[in-house]
Amino acid sequence: MKTMFTVLAAVSAIALASATGAYAASPENKTTYEAKDNGGYEVKSSSKVETNAGTEKTGERNVDVDVKDNGAKSKKVTTKSATDPKGLMNGKEDKSETKMEQDVDGSSKTVKSDSHMDANGTDVKTEVETKVDANGNVITETEKSVDPKGLMNKTTTTTKTVNGKVVK
Repeated sequence: MKTMFTVLAAVSAIALASATGAYAASPENKTTYEAKDNGGYEVKSSSKVETNAGTEKTGERNVDVDVKDNGAKSKKVTTKSATDPKGLMNGKEDKSETKMEQDVDGSSKTVKSDSHMDANGTDVKTEVETKVDANGNVITETEKSVDPKGLMNKTTTTTKTVNGKVVK
C-alpha cells in the first residue's frame, strides 16, 4: 500500500511539472461585453497560446442576443478553435454555430452547425435543426456530410424525426 502511494505521488508530481512547463508563454485572453438598448447583449472572447513545441492554439467565442419589441428572443453563438503545429502545415480548425429563436407563444427554432476536419483531411459537417411548435411538438432534421479530401466521394445523410419518431 505504501509503494502504491509513493508511485501515485511520483506520477502526480511528474504530471504537474510537465503541465506547468507545456507553454512557451502565458495565454492571451480577451473578453468584451456590450449591452444593447433592446435588452440583449454581445460577448466576444478569444484566446491564444503557443506550446513549447511551437504549436499554436487559438479559440474564439461570440454570443449575440437580441430581444424584439414583442418579447421574442434570438441568440447566436459562434465558436472557432484551431490548432496549428509549427512548420508541419497540418493545422486543424473546428467551427460551431448555434442560432436560437424563441417566439412569445412558446414556439422555438434552433439550428446548430458543426464543421470539423480530421487529421486525414476528411471534412465533416453536421447541421441539426430543431423546431418546437406552440403545442409542444418537436421536429428535428439532421444532415451530416462527410467529404474525404481529394477522393470526390462526398456522402450526405439526412434524418427527420417528429416527437422522437423517425419519419425520413
